[in-house]
Amino acid sequence: NRLSELRRQYIGSQKREMEQAEKSNVNICLYDPYRLEYSESNIQRLMHEIIKYPQVAVLVPDTKTKENLWEYVKDFDRPDFIFTVDEIKGMEYDYVVCYNLIDYYQDAWKKLTETDIRDTRTKYRFYFNLIYVAITRAKKMLCFLDENSLSTIENALELKYEPDFDADLLHFSDLDASVYGWLKQANEYKQQGKFKNALQFYNTFLPLPWCISA
Repeated sequence: NRLSELRRQYIGSQKREMEQAEKSNVNICLYDPYRLEYSESNIQRLMHEIIKYPQVAVLVPDTKTKENLWEYVKDFDRPDFIFTVDEIKGMEYDYVVCYNLIDYYQDAWKKLTETDIRDTRTKYRFYFNLIYVAITRAKKMLCFLDENSLSTIENALELKYEPDFDADLLHFSDLDASVYGWLKQANEYKQQGKFKNALQFYNTFLPLPWCISA
């Protein structure tokens, strides 16, 4: 894909590393990935839509960003769905929203795409691998929301721009908000060995007598 080509262009590749990265890219999204315009209104509407569905995850660059995003939904009874890159490894979701994942590393991306960093290219492999982790968590849909854009990376990801949040246009209507959908996601967590996440879903949406606290 174009991201692989960009990676080879700017930092080269180590054969084993590239094979591992490209083998991990097994998910083929049903729709083209989007970039939603960064605005307070879009963020609030997006977060309030996400909490309706169990198959959505928000991927953030650090714990501070995660805490800030939780402020939008702190009054809702919703299990964890905002993760850092390290936290989401090994997990997959129908829909993944990447929040400030490009903008957070803006300086590194600019150095990577605008200067000759061949002598330190090993250091910059981290940033490409980070994006690989992000895009391979999404099974069907992928959306980026960044305060500042970086055209080189956006072009490589072939993002479609949307100025205003629209749940139907961003394909949230394709997701399952039923009890069955929540149970299915809980079972997926269980199969992945993410027992704390599974227990959160079982306790919150299937409050049976045998449920216990994590």
